[in-house]
Amino acid sequence: MSGREVERTAPSSCVYETECWITPHGDQPWEPSAFRSGESDLPCCRLEPETTVKIAPMDREYGGWNEEHFHSNLRLPMECNVGKGVVVVLEALARECVAVALSPDADFVLGKTYVTHYGASGNVSTVIRRRLPAAGEAVDASFVSRVCSEESWVSYWLCLTSNGKIFAGVGKIPGEKCIGIMDDSLYHQLRSGQDAVRFVGLGNSALGKQARPLKVRNAFVTTVPETLQNKLENMSADNLSMMNIEEDQDEEAKVMMEAYNQECKKAVLRAKKFGIKYKEPNPQAFLNWSKARRLRANPQKGFATGMDISAPEELEKQRARAERFGVSSDKRTIGNVEEDAEKEEENPIEAEPIPVEQAWNNEKLTRPHRIDPPEALWVNPPDTLTEEENYALEETEIPSLVPEKIHLCSIDWAAFKQIRTDDIMTYFSIYGPMYIEWLGELSCNVMFQDKFSAARAFQNLSQQLPIPPPESVTGTEDDTPDLGSMGWTLCCQPIRKTVNDRFGRRGTTARILLRIAASTDVLMQKPVSRPAPPPGFSSKRILGPGNEDANNHGQRPKKRRRRGSRQESRDQSNTNPDGDHPLLSKGLQATRDGYSMEDMEAERASSAPAEDAEFANADTPVHDNLE
Repeated sequence: MSGREVERTAPSSCVYETECWITPHGDQPWEPSAFRSGESDLPCCRLEPETTVKIAPMDREYGGWNEEHFHSNLRLPMECNVGKGVVVVLEALARECVAVALSPDADFVLGKTYVTHYGASGNVSTVIRRRLPAAGEAVDASFVSRVCSEESWVSYWLCLTSNGKIFAGVGKIPGEKCIGIMDDSLYHQLRSGQDAVRFVGLGNSALGKQARPLKVRNAFVTTVPETLQNKLENMSADNLSMMNIEEDQDEEAKVMMEAYNQECKKAVLRAKKFGIKYKEPNPQAFLNWSKARRLRANPQKGFATGMDISAPEELEKQRARAERFGVSSDKRTIGNVEEDAEKEEENPIEAEPIPVEQAWNNEKLTRPHRIDPPEALWVNPPDTLTEEENYALEETEIPSLVPEKIHLCSIDWAAFKQIRTDDIMTYFSIYGPMYIEWLGELSCNVMFQDKFSAARAFQNLSQQLPIPPPESVTGTEDDTPDLGSMGWTLCCQPIRKTVNDRFGRRGTTARILLRIAASTDVLMQKPVSRPAPPPGFSSKRILGPGNEDANNHGQRPKKRRRRGSRQESRDQSNTNPDGDHPLLSKGLQATRDGYSMEDMEAERASSAPAEDAEFANADTPVHDNLE
């Protein structure tokens, strides 16, 4: 082996070895070899070693499958008995939706092809399905699991036994770590030998704008040995446990996955009790809408800081490194740009932070949309605090801080309506954000991989607000909120829109308030309507602070008057009371000095003979001479 991997774009373009052997160990990984080592070895067909297949998301038309996902040599070996079944083992590097097809032909055959989707629905389940010719009909089974990873290669196995049962699992040992079983024995009994499964297809069933290509390697196909057949016969779908391969998953996601698994088990028992078809429950039925949406979104992992950079020992290390390399430690990260002291002087517009008094701009307009934290979580709680007693009486969960999230709320409503998820991700980009959890028109949560990354972003991108509010803000009003006591901070620089799209124009800026998110910062139900556009909103021009001026609300630009009417009004305004136009009493005058008719005549008179001078000084009007 050369040790150099070759990347292909489709299974149909790969090279496969058809004369290989596999030794089926009961407790050892199955590894194909070019040489036969014993009588118990089974023939297999495998993808050429050191070959990786990069598979793009499939087109939804016709289920996404076509001839590119199959190959005539990616099949059960010719010398194997098709009646004994098929075993497929492979490795994949995927965010979600690794699709493996078992088909009687080297293409997808409707009604006869089985497809197993590992990490379906945002990497929250594994689905085994056989689509029927009737529109929308299918025989399928779904199991809660989180088995895809985009950071490390994961091994999968798939087995169709001789009695028509399909087993799916994780690992290189078929029969171990089973995650799903589908019994299709009735159809298997009616299946003819011509329709028996022989070929294997590899696909990517991810959908949506978050769909990403996946990679597959070390795939091979062989028959089912008798030992594996006996082992699988003793398995039951009722005894399967949820599989979650993400050991470093955040606690909130683990709790959601466990809750989802419990609800699915209840739905299975309910279906058996009443003799109805099992239907996978919707996560929104038992999770609030924010958590259910995040579970389905399967956000990519962000950067994990892994240490508290605000700890005294870490600050001392930073100071020591700055002295050692002669680098100024007077740096401040603004937005997604790191500015040092010299650049701040050169570009004061970017370097100078927003005055903290601006935190109270548009306060009355945005107050209904701002989500303040519970009083128990304020930096300076009020003296009369009764929330904890109320929570105890209502038997509800006491709110707590979520240090992995930053909650933000904009004070520029019109401008922030142009801001999209990508703009917020760009604003926090150097701190590795994972996911944006929208809560309303003006507010959202920014989720990070760990609390230390969130703390870095919160510390570097915001500035503390005075407690109590300054007199320049309060004035004579008594209802000015003490945002600083609540834990709110003001951004150093506004969020900027980075691209032109149908939602707004590049360059739009919006100021935001930030605070550490609370457990109550969630959206319980999906919004059913869109609010009216804010005052001063437009998606056709660049917006910024001040576009919410109530005086501009509802006004439209005046229509242009017709050219004729405008000319008539101009003529009327320039007409003397006597009825003569003012220009008729003057000579023709050019707009540039030195090019009037009077100047030209004066120049001619100074250089012409006497008779010409007499003509030039005649009393005849100039415009008569021109006629």
